[in-house]
Amino acid sequence: MPAPPPPPTSVEGSPRRARPSPSPAPSVESRAHARRRAEFAGQAPAAAAPPLAAPAQSIAFTWNPLGLYWGRLSANAELSIARHHSLVASPYALVFETDRGSRGAWISEGFGFASPSSLGVGGELGYHYWQGAAAPLRGFFVGPAVLLGTTSAASVGDPTHVQGYWGGAFDVGDQEVLGSGFTAGVGAGVGFVHMAGQTAIVPRLLLVLGWAI
Repeated sequence: MPAPPPPPTSVEGSPRRARPSPSPAPSVESRAHARRRAEFAGQAPAAAAPPLAAPAQSIAFTWNPLGLYWGRLSANAELSIARHHSLVASPYALVFETDRGSRGAWISEGFGFASPSSLGVGGELGYHYWQGAAAPLRGFFVGPAVLLGTTSAASVGDPTHVQGYWGGAFDVGDQEVLGSGFTAGVGAGVGFVHMAGQTAIVPRLLLVLGWAI
């Protein structure tokens, strides 16, 4: 068997070394993927989304405890109709006889010229503007109201018949609603009541307690 040929040598006589084959050039798609990985690696982790806030209460049901001392049972239903704006309905009734002062007393006139023996029903429809309210039915408010009612044994007109009255009012106040829905408010105002040709201007004091949903 013939001997294998000797390995190639360089000019100096040393064996030649084989050159490594060049690596294949990365494709355009590979370079794009590498750029995307580098971009994602440099980004900060996305912040967690904040928890959803509980829906704000837009309806409040309250009652007026001050009037009960003079025999008047009164409640309120207030509805937020837009940011800063609400409507409030307040039915009331004289449910028992008690001393409401003589003719000319502001409790007597404000309750529809009611005498100590008067009974009656009525109501108010009002509007409230809430200044700078971050949520419905909270904060400082102002607004007018109209009122209608009937009174028996009134201190003006014919006390032997049930008589009607009408009037108006303007109130200012502040109301707060806790996260649980408990609602409390205070305020003051001025109003007028007209019956049987007589008109009385009376002060108003507001205290409401209840719940908002």
